[in-house]
Amino acid sequence: RIEDGSYRFIHYNLPNNDINITDFSDAINGFFHDPVICWKDPSSGVIIENTKSTLLTNQDFNAVIHTLESDLYAHFRLFIGNNYPLSNEIITYFASEDTCFKTIRLYNSKDKVITFSSAFLDLLLLGKNQTLCITLAKNLLGTLENEKDLLQTIMIYIEANANATVAAKQLFLHRNSLKYRLDKFYEITNLDVRKFEDSLCAYLAIRLLENTN
Repeated sequence: RIEDGSYRFIHYNLPNNDINITDFSDAINGFFHDPVICWKDPSSGVIIENTKSTLLTNQDFNAVIHTLESDLYAHFRLFIGNNYPLSNEIITYFASEDTCFKTIRLYNSKDKVITFSSAFLDLLLLGKNQTLCITLAKNLLGTLENEKDLLQTIMIYIEANANATVAAKQLFLHRNSLKYRLDKFYEITNLDVRKFEDSLCAYLAIRLLENTN
């Protein structure tokens, strides 16, 4: 069942709830195309999906969790992971996300749906685990960590308050070339720097790795 492409982990936690595994699997299969469901223990696990068949955006998961709770009479918390290419590092990516979800649950008891970018920002603000923050920043940027020109483009675009005209002028680029770079960054990181939270996450991840290196 392992195919080429990239994958996303959707971590779930059911605090203090008994649930029928068959009913849970049937419900999940209604939202995802051919997902792999792995239980880690009686109250938590992970859904693995090939992002080639991904239809749900991060914003859709609030509706998903509302439906699951209504249909299964259970309380859920979800952590929506990032997209990763199939590689030898994917187990490391999973482990860092799992640790992140466990850590965030200790400090954020309110949000039922936690995205990768929001968790990264919360960890930075909490100042609890610098090593994990660095690992997540590397996970976010993936293969781009050494692409200095692209990262410089992203930084200048953000510092120009997402003004494409100003950024393109500073970079001596045509606006179409700038758009191509922004789209490339989104394809690799799943961060749309035209949006506030994603741009803040990208900016801090780049700065964190610059200071670390």
